[in-house]
Amino acid sequence: TAVDTVDARTASLIINQNLPRRRTVVSDIGRFTNAVWPRIDVSHAHRFITMGGFGAIGLGLAGAIGAAIAYPKEVTVATLG
Repeated sequence: TAVDTVDARTASLIINQNLPRRRTVVSDIGRFTNAVWPRIDVSHAHRFITMGGFGAIGLGLAGAIGAAIAYPKEVTVATLG
């Protein structure tokens, strides 16, 4: 790994350990998901949202904004690659 890069696997583990257990994770689609999805937990299946309906990259941010509005008192995590 180069000095000026971030390993998505390591970052995901740190995020998972430091955020509240009750959180909503919204994910964009892309190759990065192989590193992120196995390493970030959610308290219930409804708390993991993937924006891959059309396989389009770039919908994750809009989905995360919607989740944050739906659950304003809870943490929303956007995973974007």
